[in-house]
Amino acid sequence: LGLICGAVSRCGGVYMYSNLKGCDGSRVVYDGVPIVAMNNDLLVQGSQFTDLDEVEVVTATVDIDQVITYRSSTQSRNLQADASDSLETVHVEFSLVRSDYSAETSPTTPISANILDPMEEIARGPAIWLWDYLRRSSGNGFLIPLSGGADSAAVLAICGNMCKIVVQNIKMGDRAVLSEARRIAQKDDEWVPQSANELANCLLHTCYMSTESNSAKTRGLAKSLAEEVGSFHLSLPIDTIVTSLVNLFSSLTGKVPRFESRGGTRTEDLALQNIQARLRMVISYMMAQLLPWTRGKT
Repeated sequence: LGLICGAVSRCGGVYMYSNLKGCDGSRVVYDGVPIVAMNNDLLVQGSQFTDLDEVEVVTATVDIDQVITYRSSTQSRNLQADASDSLETVHVEFSLVRSDYSAETSPTTPISANILDPMEEIARGPAIWLWDYLRRSSGNGFLIPLSGGADSAAVLAICGNMCKIVVQNIKMGDRAVLSEARRIAQKDDEWVPQSANELANCLLHTCYMSTESNSAKTRGLAKSLAEEVGSFHLSLPIDTIVTSLVNLFSSLTGKVPRFESRGGTRTEDLALQNIQARLRMVISYMMAQLLPWTRGKT
């Protein structure tokens, strides 16, 4: 935006900027933001990471005489104009605008630029990408395993913002987005989500997989975040599965690995931590595939 306004303010004229919008089917999402600027003013600016329409058109009414006046105020242009040959005026029997309409139309009033800060871009850009991926993949939602930490919380927050953007577009009258939401959530033609939490409960599943080493605080943080977003949340202990694997190893080797805090070695500690991490991964795949089925979705 700064480059566009800077270029047109130096040279004068009307600058019309068009950009790709939405996802390209891979890992890239474009913010759109079409712009019309004239001289040193911004006349119109499109939305950025807000609406889910595939095409956005913005219009502005400009006065070419203002461009001529602006350029005439630049001394270097006056010198160039004096040294150049006069251009012949060609009269034609048509007009680019209707005479009765142009008399009633005033130039577009300049506006202030609306620029998202980095945190807003992070919240909106990936959210729009996730929605595009969801509707293209014919999936029925996302599963986000929560640990009570910042990483998984940030992912769920972005997914929650996806639901918020979708509901905002539905309330603005976007029938295509509503149709996609009904298809993904497997709802009938009368269903209209009234809030982001309602949509999140249909599309987002979260789970907290705890062991004896996890605290009640992280369990509570995961639950409270899921409630705030509106996701379908489960909390399940996985100690019995970890113990089964440790018992299997012990029956084969005669050795019982222990955590470093309980007298074990660094090698034993890392192995036990990795067992828990890999078990959570396997359980997450199972939950992602079967949780929608338990709720009556195919």
